[in-house]
Amino acid sequence: MSMDVRIDGFGTITEGEYDRIKIDGMGKINGNIKCHMIDIDGTCNAEGSITAEQMDVNGMLKVAKDIRVNKLDIDGMVKSENGKVYADDIRVDGMLKNNGEVNADKVIINGCAVLNDLFGDETRYYKLDESFRFYHDGRDVRGQSIALYNVPNGNLSFKEISSDEF
Repeated sequence: MSMDVRIDGFGTITEGEYDRIKIDGMGKINGNIKCHMIDIDGTCNAEGSITAEQMDVNGMLKVAKDIRVNKLDIDGMVKSENGKVYADDIRVDGMLKNNGEVNADKVIINGCAVLNDLFGDETRYYKLDESFRFYHDGRDVRGQSIALYNVPNGNLSFKEISSDEF
């Protein structure tokens, strides 16, 4: 039987299978983990992959490898530089940054997402009614929010525009 793990201060979780993982402080995950539920309200650095039924991130999570979950709910920040994200359902009210592929059945982005590839059966993006600043870093146009629109059953296509068109 899997056990529960809770970090309320500083702690490290080793590779293995767990039922529930709760991080309220500063946590580190060594190796690959599988669990039913992972809830991060603090900060966590995962050096392996994470496989879970449900992941809730209200704090900050940095993952070195793949994320495989049924449901991913982000109110904080998730950064996955070298891995891919696979999910049935992704909701981003915070920030999701991924240099690999994000593949999900349903994706709703109300916050910010910096992604290379996004694939999904249903993708929705929303822009808040505010004034936002954008800048070009030499490769990408970045900013607080970019308005994107529903693209059923496919990858997001785009047209490059100049800063004068904002």
